Amino acid sequence: MNTITCLSNATRCRPKDSGAVHTKVCEPDTFNSMDPKKLHEFLVQCELNFCDRPQAFCSDAQKVGFALSFLKGIALAWFKPNLLDTIPGADPTWADNYSEFVIELTTNFGPHNPVSNAEHQLDNLSMKDGS
Repeated sequence: MNTITCLSNATRCRPKDSGAVHTKVCEPDTFNSMDPKKLHEFLVQCELNFCDRPQAFCSDAQKVGFALSFLKGIALAWFKPNLLDTIPGADPTWADNYSEFVIELTTNFGPHNPVSNAEHQLDNLSMKDGS
């Protein structure tokens, strides 16, 4: 089953609303990767929606589908080849694992921390043999 079909099926299994009162949570602003600093805000807005409507996001595939629907530009283009892949069993791990999706998104489009990168490089610094 390709990723789009899987995500589509996952969004159809929503239970009917029992008429419970919900707070009004804004949908996330679209994230296009032009400003990596906005990724954290985007993820927080997604989490607020998940918490507000847990019955609508009972699976990780539903959460991934929701977040994907608010990606634009280069960020969406990064995931598009996997979404359109029709090879059975070729679904990426992030398709039904929201934590993996967040890691993929953050790794590729999140802000880079030069201080942390420099510390990591210093920790792994070693002398090479001069011969």
